[in-house]
Amino acid sequence: SRDWSSDVCSSDLGITYDNGKTWQRHVLKQIQIPAAAAGARGGGGPGGGPGLSNLIADPLTAGRFTAMRFVGGANPHYEFTTTNDDGKTWSAFTAAGTVPDATSFTKPAITYSRHAELLAITWKAVYAGGSFDLWGAISKDAGKTFSAPLKLSSAKSPARDYYRNSQQDDNDGIDLS
Repeated sequence: SRDWSSDVCSSDLGITYDNGKTWQRHVLKQIQIPAAAAGARGGGGPGGGPGLSNLIADPLTAGRFTAMRFVGGANPHYEFTTTNDDGKTWSAFTAAGTVPDATSFTKPAITYSRHAELLAITWKAVYAGGSFDLWGAISKDAGKTFSAPLKLSSAKSPARDYYRNSQQDDNDGIDLS
């Protein structure tokens, strides 16, 4: 949504507990997006804006949701915030770590484990020239802190060749047990 009287945009969260018969709407006042970036492409790729790109629900704790945003710049990283009250209040954003020499991150995947004892993220770190590798981090406290990033790839993958093979790319996913 957009508050035209200010310099920020806010996000909305709609929650249903009865298969869509009724909805609770929450304006995420603590998650504000600068108006200049509101029209920017959000998410995890190059040029991604400061908006929320992913939102997941804790499978065992009613009212707990975790949201993620990408922060670009010299030290690109993902940040997380969690609510335990259906979006009425949110924790401060916590960084999931950065990767040396990465110029951007892309293709994040986040999930809670089946018993909700872990929150995990994987992502591609992209380097100058377009090569990339896969990284991950876990949180044991619903996103308040994260482990140091762990490199999951054995080597960097070459940059995509857009002219010869536009399908030459990996997609990320994550599952915890």
